Amino acid sequence: MRTIAIAISVLIAISILPTGFALAQAPPMSGEVFYYHLNSEIYHSQNDSAILIDEANLVVPTNSSGRVLQVAAAIPNATTIFGTIWVGTAAWLTEPLNDSTLILGTVSFTVWLSSDDACPSLCGIGAGVAVLNQQNQTIGNYVYTFTYGHSNVLTSTPAPYTFNVNLDRNVSAGQRLVFAAGVGSTTEGWRINVFFDSVQYQSRVQLPEDITVVPEFVPGATLLTMLVAIVLSFIVQRRVLRSKQIRNLHAC
Repeated sequence: MRTIAIAISVLIAISILPTGFALAQAPPMSGEVFYYHLNSEIYHSQNDSAILIDEANLVVPTNSSGRVLQVAAAIPNATTIFGTIWVGTAAWLTEPLNDSTLILGTVSFTVWLSSDDACPSLCGIGAGVAVLNQQNQTIGNYVYTFTYGHSNVLTSTPAPYTFNVNLDRNVSAGQRLVFAAGVGSTTEGWRINVFFDSVQYQSRVQLPEDITVVPEFVPGATLLTMLVAIVLSFIVQRRVLRSKQIRNLHAC
């Protein structure tokens, strides 16, 4: 249904991010898995509708207890025949990529979720991926998928939910990947629980097999060769000009 699609389409509320934080990340490899951890909260709204977490990385969780976030559908998004659609999101950042990387194929999410709230007239959950630039702004469209229903879409106990999105994106050096889990509801404040960073609840994202590092600069050896050629050309031109000047002097 398009109404819930519109709602989930804003599940990555990146426009509210603070600026000024910087990290470093090697380019991802084909098929690598990024696990959700909680090193710190970069942003957490008072009504739990927008949460940004540092970070998603390649380290497999070893905690026995794990973490849980409550995310509330509390951002008004669209007016529908079912009423106002409210949305919320929790998102995990990777570190900035050291090299430009072309990511092509299916990004697979596995997120452990539950809800203690009964579904209102319409509720939904989703996951998506975005790219964040050095000024902490989203670049291009974010890609997402969702599921919705008129009855409970989540159980009251934690369970893994899978989402697959197709991504075709060139992520430039210095930019980050953002992985989000979102909620949409016709009731303001409808909450979900997101479990992660534990041996049992390994919320994570697997990247496609087709990942290519895209060179942005001339390789060092090639650049050195070019510089040497330029210098030699300059020296030769100077010698030719000097020879002409000497011949002209003798002719006088």
